[in-house]
Amino acid sequence: MSLARIEARLRRIARTMGFLIQKSRRRNPNAADYQGYFIYDGWTNTVIRGDSPFTYSLDIDDVAAVLEEYRQAGWADDPARAL
Repeated sequence: MSLARIEARLRRIARTMGFLIQKSRRRNPNAADYQGYFIYDGWTNTVIRGDSPFTYSLDIDDVAAVLEEYRQAGWADDPARAL
């Protein structure tokens, strides 16, 4: 599966939990946040993960792991949170 398809699937999953995924727009491969992500709560506009030690510090596998962690905690069971 291509990176774009994985990213789109994770964005759909995140929206059902009320989260949004932001990808770094940096185009310099030498930058620390190149192709990095962070996850934020769409209702409160607070960063959930990916802001430490620097912004956009998650890779795509980390995003999937964080969403799975929140799904297991029951965040996917509340349809009122969906965006």
